[in-house]
Amino acid sequence: MAMNCIRREGKTEHINLFTHVDKVKKLEEYLHGKRHKTDLFLPDDAFYRATVEPNDPEHMADQIFGWLEIKHRSLTISIDSNQDALILYEHTKSGSTVTLGWRCQEDSMLCGAAVAHAIIHHLLVARAKISLGNHEEDEALTDLGTIHAGLGILILNSFTSKQHILGSMGLPNYGSEFIDFCNQHRIVSGVWQPYIMPTISEQYLSAKNVTSRLKPYILNRVKNTYKRKRILYASAGFLALLVGVFVFIVTSKPASLSAEMVEKRDNISVLKAQVEQCQEVVKRKENTWDQSDIFIQRQIEADKTRCTSLTNRYNFEVGQYNSAL
Repeated sequence: MAMNCIRREGKTEHINLFTHVDKVKKLEEYLHGKRHKTDLFLPDDAFYRATVEPNDPEHMADQIFGWLEIKHRSLTISIDSNQDALILYEHTKSGSTVTLGWRCQEDSMLCGAAVAHAIIHHLLVARAKISLGNHEEDEALTDLGTIHAGLGILILNSFTSKQHILGSMGLPNYGSEFIDFCNQHRIVSGVWQPYIMPTISEQYLSAKNVTSRLKPYILNRVKNTYKRKRILYASAGFLALLVGVFVFIVTSKPASLSAEMVEKRDNISVLKAQVEQCQEVVKRKENTWDQSDIFIQRQIEADKTRCTSLTNRYNFEVGQYNSAL
């Protein structure tokens, strides 16, 4: 789902930039002087370290502001673990604050993109007063501004996240604008390709041989993505196996008993009654007959033997019946 930057700020006079060429020209005029001479911000492993604590995004902001050579930032950035909105921007006379949502704690690449977007929004709308008078158009201008500020790689890497940062500008359009910017400033693909997720380079930047010279944080991300997919596929396969076994058991079990099985069930009932009757006879004789008589003792023992025989036969028939179900 696309996410706009939610703003809480005072009224800003708007300017007219009717065409795409006008917007690019205005952005280049303002951002060219701030953009580093290398034209592209190339994030390192330290930039993408985990953003768990509320103030962790500050190190990202420090790197970006340092690269843009802006000393007086007047902007603080933090994470609120209870906030659903990806970015909440507040601008007052005393300063500006950016609060990032909980998703930025789980995904450092999404966090890096959110910080880059928020900084460019702050520079364009709050500092340079470049506003088109419409929130959606301002967000699209900010998206374009991240490219012309040299921060496009940060936005592109967030395309692998469950929620990307772009407003009205779609992912394919952003990729095309990034390539146009690189061509305009004679930046070859070998410069930016190692810093971008291979799936993004292939899908949106038409890049080839994207697995060469990838940076460690890209390799780790790719490895973790494959690992999650393997776990997901294994879990799905195991679940499918369980469902298959259950279906087999249910479908293989006869809906109704055959005539032969009914006969066996009835025989088992008869045997059970015979066992119970035999045991009652033995118990009655033991309680009422004079067992000092050797002949009576032998008769009782004969009855017990018969009971044992009936019990064994009953257990055997029950086992056979259950295994045939």
